Amino acid sequence: MIEDFEDKTYSKAKSTVPFQFLLKVTAPGSCVAPIIDVEKCSLGEPGELWSTEVTASLQEDSDATTITEIQGSYPKGMRVEYVSGYGPNNAIVKVRVTFRPMKERTYVYSFTATDNNGVQSNPTSGRLRVSSKFFQQVAVEPPAILPHLSTPAINTVYDGNEEMWILKFDSPVTRPERKSFIRIREIGSNKVITKYNALDPNVVKFSTTDPTVVHYPAPEGLAGGKAYLVDVDRGFGVINFKTPCGDSASAASDHTIYRFDTAKPPQPEVECGDSYIKVRIPKSKVKNIPASKLHLHDPRCKVKQVNADYYEIKFAYDECGTTIKKVSKTKTRFFNTIRDDPKPIFKGAPVTREKHKIEMKIICEMKGLGVSDVYFKPAAALKPKKYKATGEFQTYLRMYEDSTFSKQISGTAAVELKEKLYFAAHATTPGKEVAIESCRAMAKHGTCTENDKKYTFIKDGCAVDSTASISSDFTGLGHNFLIDSFGFLQYGLTNEILVKCKMVTCDPGVNDSRCSELKRGGCVPRSRRSLSFEKETDAFMTLTIE
Repeated sequence: MIEDFEDKTYSKAKSTVPFQFLLKVTAPGSCVAPIIDVEKCSLGEPGELWSTEVTASLQEDSDATTITEIQGSYPKGMRVEYVSGYGPNNAIVKVRVTFRPMKERTYVYSFTATDNNGVQSNPTSGRLRVSSKFFQQVAVEPPAILPHLSTPAINTVYDGNEEMWILKFDSPVTRPERKSFIRIREIGSNKVITKYNALDPNVVKFSTTDPTVVHYPAPEGLAGGKAYLVDVDRGFGVINFKTPCGDSASAASDHTIYRFDTAKPPQPEVECGDSYIKVRIPKSKVKNIPASKLHLHDPRCKVKQVNADYYEIKFAYDECGTTIKKVSKTKTRFFNTIRDDPKPIFKGAPVTREKHKIEMKIICEMKGLGVSDVYFKPAAALKPKKYKATGEFQTYLRMYEDSTFSKQISGTAAVELKEKLYFAAHATTPGKEVAIESCRAMAKHGTCTENDKKYTFIKDGCAVDSTASISSDFTGLGHNFLIDSFGFLQYGLTNEILVKCKMVTCDPGVNDSRCSELKRGGCVPRSRRSLSFEKETDAFMTLTIE
């Protein structure tokens, strides 16, 4: 209610009038006003006929179906007519406004629209500037990117090392007011390698000395020999200007995409001289690993750094553990490998469970007669006598796919580092018991130097490798062991490993046999001679580390 008082000191009202109002509850879309589109500013001369159109339409989230009318406030003499086909009770309604101004001045007009829900838009105004001076409204062209003058240029192979790249425009530009990005994309995967925001002045530099140039950092992580795109958002560069009406306006650059390629990375160079092999290696090709960490089969033959970008090593054909293979009567191949040393499984161990970062095979194929083709036999050499016999191993070693020991792996097994390996020892003679006394590994292809080491992982029936374990098989006659695979730090041409196990066969069920002693555990070294029914024997298996 509304009450009135004599003045603010009075507490009793002179009169009381009830105050009432109605509240109409409607759906959300029924209160969404139409859109009215009015030309903000126009130019004209006295006595000339001027015309424009005003358009009203429904917003997407409005539940109205039609525009019922367009209303306006405008100068005397200005005519407003509905456009044919766009009259009232349509979703889009238009009116044409015409006027012949006679005086120099600025004329202001305003329009609003109402929909069939009775909702009216806010008034939208426009101006007509009339002058006897000739107004020529010059269209400002948006700035265009010039890819052929940018860095990198379009369809070129980029092999530079600039810290900053350039985006070149055909006219002076300024920094935009909204986010706009340059993205460097990899062709094929469409992966964004990096992106730069035009709003970040610490990264993207709009030049003050040459306003047609924008600088941005050269991206990191570009691979050699690949194709990329420079993808520039619309509005990365803008031109700001004043319209003849005095309004601020801007013209934005278009969305631009262009391609460039990166130069193929430098490759190692091998020189096969008359008496030497020389290898020149780009540092980038070996992941910038220090030269002192790289060597040939013989780890004493180390790579040397010759300048900021290249390593080099030179060695004779019969040095550094080089492998020599005769291909034909007049052709010989020489093999060696440049590699690094991964971390051993423990300090001083000859084996590792880490992969080499670098494994670069060097091959020289030589034609003609070389030192490896000439042989002689001294007349004083004693002619050898041959003595031949045959025998049979009493045990054999097999490898299986998993802990069930049900599916055997045949041939040379190719395994990954740290992969769990499952071995089983068997007696050649059925019904015999077998036990593992020791196992060791060695590189099948050594370096032929003092660096060829052996690695013992089972000793006196006990696992001495932290990943190894030993157990009897389900029959009680066999002996199994598990171990995580490993590779040798130093080896020759290929990383193949020869596993050798010393085993004992016994008659089953004898408690004081060496087999029973080994299977009971306790890591007991042999302290007596073998009994008559006990036989020591070796077994071998080859693994390839991938």
